[in-house]
Formats: sequence, C-alpha cells, structure tokens
Amino acid sequence: MATKAQKFRLGVFLTSGVLIILVSLVVIAGGKLSQKRDTYYIKFQDESISGLDVGGKVNYHGISVGRVEDIKISEKDVTSIVVTISVDGGTPIKNDVSAVLSPVGITGLNAIELKGGSNESDLMPVESYIRVEQSALGSITNKAVSITEQLDLLIKSLNKLADSNNIDNISSIIQNLDDILTENRSSLEGTMQNLEAISGDVSRFTNVLDAKIDTLASATTQTLNSINAILANESIGNIMANVDSLSADLANADLDVLIQSLNSSVIRLEATLNTIDNTVVRSRRDWFDILDNARETMENLSEFSKQINDSPAALLKN
Repeated sequence: MATKAQKFRLGVFLTSGVLIILVSLVVIAGGKLSQKRDTYYIKFQDESISGLDVGGKVNYHGISVGRVEDIKISEKDVTSIVVTISVDGGTPIKNDVSAVLSPVGITGLNAIELKGGSNESDLMPVESYIRVEQSALGSITNKAVSITEQLDLLIKSLNKLADSNNIDNISSIIQNLDDILTENRSSLEGTMQNLEAISGDVSRFTNVLDAKIDTLASATTQTLNSINAILANESIGNIMANVDSLSADLANADLDVLIQSLNSSVIRLEATLNTIDNTVVRSRRDWFDILDNARETMENLSEFSKQINDSPAALLKN
C-alpha cells in the first residue's frame, strides 16, 4: 500500500507534467496566434477543385507559404467556387501572380500553387482576388470533352450517311457514272487522240519558234559584234587624239600656227571620215542580213497566225 509520501510525490509529478504541457501549448499556440497572416481569395470558374480541402497547403514556387482557410460556393454565381487562403505576413504576392491547382503526390489531394510574379510588378493588396490559371489536368479535360463532342458529331454524320436511302442514292450515282462512261467511251478516246495531236502540233510550232528565235539572237549578236568593232576601230581613237591635239594648239599656238594646225586637222579629219565611211559600208551588209532574218521570221509567224485564224480545226486534223 502506497504511503502518503509516495502519493504526494506522485501528485507533484503529475501536476508538474500537466503544467509543463499547458505552458508548452500556450507558448506554441500563442506564437501561431500572434503571427500575422495575409488573406487572399481565389475564384474558380466552371472548374472542379476535387481533392482540395480546408487546411490544404498553399505553395509559392514550391515553398509552403500558407494554407486554405475556407471553401464555399459563391452566393452571386453558383458556377464559381471561392477559396479563401492565408499566407505568411510579408509574403510578396505581386499583381501578376496566378493560382493553379497542383496535385500532391499520388494521394489524389490537391494544393494551391502560386506561380509567376515579377520584380517590376506592384504588390497585390490584401484580401484581393488572385487570378486563376487553368491547370494542366483541367486543360486536358477540356480538350478531351471537345474531342468527344466532335467524335459524337462525326459518328452522327456517319450514321446519317450510312442510312439505307443514302446508300441507294450513292449506288444509283455510281451506276449512272458507269453507264455514262460506257456510252461515251468512243467519244472520250477520240477526244484524247485529238488532244495528243494538238500537243504534237504545239510541240512542232514551239520547235520552229525556238529555231527562229535562235536565228534572230545570232543575228543580233553579230550586229553587236560589228558595232563593237566600229567602236574599237583605231579611227575613233585617232579622232579623240586629234581633238585633244587641236585643243592644245588652240591654247598655246599663235594665230598663224593655229591656222596651219587647223588646216592639218581638217585634212586628218577628212581622212578619218573617209575611213569611218568605209567601215560603215563594210558593216552595212551585216545590217542587211539582220533585217532579212527578222523579216523572214515575221513572215513565218504571220503565215502561221493566218493559218490558225482561217482554219482552227487544222490542228485537230493533223
């Protein structure tokens, strides 16, 4: 049987333990209660927030900064769900921050993940609404719904197309096309032969035209060579030298010397003009050849155009 001393010591021990526990709870709870917290709201529009519960975590860039305080349906809009969150006082929530649902492991629970925010943006006032960014799961779900709706429309269209009346109409159209091809096979073959003949005539005409163009290009090249030869003739250089010499004489010579130089220059100029005249006479034949080739080409083209204009069916007959 326990003595009074033992009972006293046991009572003191229990009392001391209870007091220590109470003091610890008061200190911890007092620190939590005295900690400043900022409140913000998040409105989810037409989006399921299944897995998000009161007391759930609020993370910012992967760091826990708060918790979910309340979840309720908006009184003004039944399609909206308002989530109240609280974050540690002083957490820099900027105006360009957005909220998104983030899964927590494989438990099926969700947390609030705050994303974005830049140094240039202003701080968001406390008790403001943080804009919502659609989660990856929500985006996939919306796309899946859209794809399902389109598949449903496609299936309905295929069902309408596979209707017995439509099948009969399609069969009738195919049969009519087959009959038309059978009846007009000879006409189609004749048309194809005419097209082949036309293609041959066009090819021959193209070859003739190419030959005429080549001839004209060759004649033009010869003309240019003749002109270059005239320009490269020493007579032109002599003329320029004589002009320079005459200019120098005019600047430096006396009148008598100037007159003698002029007479000499006139004589040389006359000889030069005679040389140019002889050169022009020799190149005149080349010009005549060029004109003859061009005239022959135009006559051929005029004759071909006249034949086509008078008898367009001649191409088909050939």
